[in-house]
Amino acid sequence: MISRLAEKLFSPFERGTLFVGFSGGADSTAALLTVLKWRESHPGCRVEAVHFDHHLRGEESAREAAAARAFALERGVPFRLIDLDVTDAGEGIEAAARAARLAEWKRLCGGAEDVAVVQGHHADDRIETLMLRLFRGGNATSLSSPRPRAVVDGVTFLRPLAEMSRAEIEAYLRDSGVTSWQTDSSNRTLDYDRNFWRNDLLPRIYGRFPWSRAGVRRASDALAADAEFIELEAKRFYESGDAGSVDFWRAAHPALRPRLMRRFLREACGRDVIPGTAFFERFEAALGSSGSAGPRTIPVQGAVALCLHGGCVELERETPPDTVWNWKNDASLRWGAWILERRFEKRADASGVECACFDAAELPDTLVVGAPRPGERMVPFGREKSETLHKLRIDRGVGAVPPVPVLRSADGAVWWACMVRRSAFAPVTDETVSAVCFYCTEDGER
Repeated sequence: MISRLAEKLFSPFERGTLFVGFSGGADSTAALLTVLKWRESHPGCRVEAVHFDHHLRGEESAREAAAARAFALERGVPFRLIDLDVTDAGEGIEAAARAARLAEWKRLCGGAEDVAVVQGHHADDRIETLMLRLFRGGNATSLSSPRPRAVVDGVTFLRPLAEMSRAEIEAYLRDSGVTSWQTDSSNRTLDYDRNFWRNDLLPRIYGRFPWSRAGVRRASDALAADAEFIELEAKRFYESGDAGSVDFWRAAHPALRPRLMRRFLREACGRDVIPGTAFFERFEAALGSSGSAGPRTIPVQGAVALCLHGGCVELERETPPDTVWNWKNDASLRWGAWILERRFEKRADASGVECACFDAAELPDTLVVGAPRPGERMVPFGREKSETLHKLRIDRGVGAVPPVPVLRSADGAVWWACMVRRSAFAPVTDETVSAVCFYCTEDGER
């Protein structure tokens, strides 16, 4: 019997691929069996078991990998073993392992919409996560994770066991004829925070307050509903305003700002960036200060920083200086991580965001190549009204880091925002004698 949750989660992938994170433990075994049961009525779905070997427990890890492989192959499921090199860079070994796994999931899924990852997280995992994040100061979105469906860095994660307890999962396995599964010995130690909650604190809380397990599950569900509403409001608010303006952020309710910031950073960086508590404390302080305080730069993560200045909010990043390009004499130009090339064509057959063609006779002899400027506008090809480069970039789904090159004439008029849109200037027509096509590629790779 397939649960309504599993049916709902899997149905969009009946012609796609489901990768199952398969450690061989009870949770992942139940997840794999659930997928296989569902596939009996949806044979068009491809299923593959993926096992990560972190090489943190020596021979035990190798034995688990072998057992997982045997279990999958006995059921006709393709098995993939991925060796991970987990290095703690200061964030803790658990966080480092999660990051390493996510990088592999991104590589496997490749951003495809018909591919998802199935995981064995269950209701008890959600309780443990709630407790861990409550003590770290998480909001409703953080406290209600992991949810049945989530998208992280373009990877869709499905958790069909999210409504089942660990005991219910083990009962399901026995009913399915599975009486043994792998047990990670590190799960019994109290060295890790989650194990401390799972093996020590929570059992004592449940013993003292027998009704607390069900109560916390209801609280987690309520938090998830609250978080979903707030996230929808954040989406509506974001799409109705200009996130590049300080006034936009001041008008937003404090509950919306973390969600708005994650979306702003994802669009700017082309990946998920999660700022820490210190960032938001400084950001809130900057919003509350007067404009006379001068520019404020706030580190976000790694080399990414947010800058508030002149009523604008934008990411601060290292950019090459403006460069004058005599395109008639020089067929190519390197600007930062980008290569620009010029080719003369009899016809303008080339098209796409990586190419723009103009009537060569109407193009200035030199162009200035530089980064997008705050508030900069252009009239896109095929339109009559100007648009901000910021909006055009967002509409195209292009991140702001690294900045794309912008080709301008000496008077500052934008001719082409590479990878985004070309302007309405100097279109190639039937009267064009010679067309010039500009190509833009990152790191010189095409």
